[in-house]
Amino acid sequence: VLAHGVGIPRESDLPPSIAALAYRNGTDVRSDHHFNHDVEQLIARLAPLLEPRAPQPARAPVVAAAQPVVAPAPQPRYPAPAVPARLASLGFRGVNPHGAPAIVPPLVSVAAGRFLMGSDKAHDPQAYDDETPQRPVEVAAFQIGKYPVTVAEYALAVNTKAVREPPASRSVTWQTQLQRLDHPVVCVSWQDAQAYLKWLREATGEPGWRLPTEAEWEKAARWDPRANASRIYPWGDSFDQTRCNTSESGIGATTPVGSYLASGASPWGAEEMAGNVWEWTSSLYKPYKYTLTDGREALDSTENRVLRGGSWVNSARYARAACRNYDGPGGRDHYDGFRLALSRVPAGS
Repeated sequence: VLAHGVGIPRESDLPPSIAALAYRNGTDVRSDHHFNHDVEQLIARLAPLLEPRAPQPARAPVVAAAQPVVAPAPQPRYPAPAVPARLASLGFRGVNPHGAPAIVPPLVSVAAGRFLMGSDKAHDPQAYDDETPQRPVEVAAFQIGKYPVTVAEYALAVNTKAVREPPASRSVTWQTQLQRLDHPVVCVSWQDAQAYLKWLREATGEPGWRLPTEAEWEKAARWDPRANASRIYPWGDSFDQTRCNTSESGIGATTPVGSYLASGASPWGAEEMAGNVWEWTSSLYKPYKYTLTDGREALDSTENRVLRGGSWVNSARYARAACRNYDGPGGRDHYDGFRLALSRVPAGS
């Protein structure tokens, strides 16, 4: 069933079990003056597919006064927002099902299963103590943004006053950010990210938008299911400054998303999970071992939250996929951003 104004999805947007739907053609039933004609066409297409019924006893015809067919009132169609051309080329899409225009990012899927979370100092001598011990952690299947949230995405929520305009930090102001729509948004707190997520869920009608947990973020950044191993960096165990934006690059600012296509990707296809901006996770900063049910995912806590990934300000050591940073939920700095995660919520839940 296609909701009003929605077209057949792409194969990549569907789970494998129903991916073939992308190649099926439907018949359109419009809600305007074409309604009667379209319904007749629908009946004509369905009729040959119905199994013949057993003959029924003849009945006297019932004559009833003809009733006029009244077409349902047309539902409003809202224009999708313009997406900057470069972001559109990377897979970002404008949506507007309910009158609140939003931009949603391309997503990559991370399969369910165990991965090795944390660091073994014998393998990674640069590991910090709070990354140990390394141990297997079970993670359910989920999707994560291929890129961090961009200024273009965030600006639509700012325009509706659903989130506040990011404050100035160092030399970064909101006006300077608006000149870089394809860069990761910065100067946002964990609380700001939560406000944005609330707005995005309402704007898109998709209740599963959220921040990734610390474990989800790390698995998406480094776990190689083919090698059954956790990489030190998303691309491998050796640092390469041409694959990410850290202080070694000398750029001294954020770079547009998609600047390191493929070369810096994680095993799952997520980009820029090393460098550029620190990314908020949903998790409280607590000692390992990581346990999903030990209270560290309490959304009402005011304790410190974990950030991951390093930034353009930091050296390679902080861009390691297991490195943990933290700040209070109200912290806003010129290198803090976030990335979306998505869990599909069954209808009616």
